[in-house]
Amino acid sequence: MFSISSSLLYRWTLVWQDCFLSFTYDRPPSHSLGRISDLPSPKDSNGLSFEDCVFRICQLTLDQPSLTTSEQAFRVQHQFDNISESAAPFLTSATRCTSFQQQLERLAFQIHLGYAICRMYRIYLDQCSIQNTAIAEDCQKRAKSVIAAFLDLHRLSRAVCRSWAFVHNAVSAAITLHYLRSDANKINGEDVSFSDTSHALVRKLVSVLQRESEQSQWRDADDNVRYFGPFSRALNALEETYTK
Repeated sequence: MFSISSSLLYRWTLVWQDCFLSFTYDRPPSHSLGRISDLPSPKDSNGLSFEDCVFRICQLTLDQPSLTTSEQAFRVQHQFDNISESAAPFLTSATRCTSFQQQLERLAFQIHLGYAICRMYRIYLDQCSIQNTAIAEDCQKRAKSVIAAFLDLHRLSRAVCRSWAFVHNAVSAAITLHYLRSDANKINGEDVSFSDTSHALVRKLVSVLQRESEQSQWRDADDNVRYFGPFSRALNALEETYTK
């Protein structure tokens, strides 16, 4: 098993956050791909390491073309899936994990990759008057996998789930499920199947966020009740979406 220094992990975190913000909010990145490729990453002889996979996700998100056809969307989705196919086995299978660290990296990888694909699908679906059933259903599947991975990650390590990116990606996936259901009648005139598991996952996510928000309460110098930002903001965003 490889190891990674805290300083290198910090640098990788900054790179991912920068690419993530650029992709999510459509703004120029502050890091260039050349600078990203200069960062060393640990190697795994059995496939791409977690850091290598994150680097490739960063490349794809920043290089993503304007998607105007379903063929283009499926082509980009295939490129994202190729990362999974090239990854070290433990990143795609819980049974191949041999340590706690590998389990954390596996779930983090699923959250990052699933969110990237969901976001790419949403960019395409939001600009289409007539939507593609296969893309909408795959988007639903990916969104559910992001939420499930976040819930599993939270069970393993609540501290890791305090990362704003993990919280944002899970909530974004839940909001995507809501809008996919709302827009189902626009998808080629066909019904898209929305299983009860979607509702169950969102309810579990809301429950986790509520519990974390309540347990993170603290009082400032003026005795005002405060909350840990990411959890309270995420909970508000979900509640606002699902009460519309």
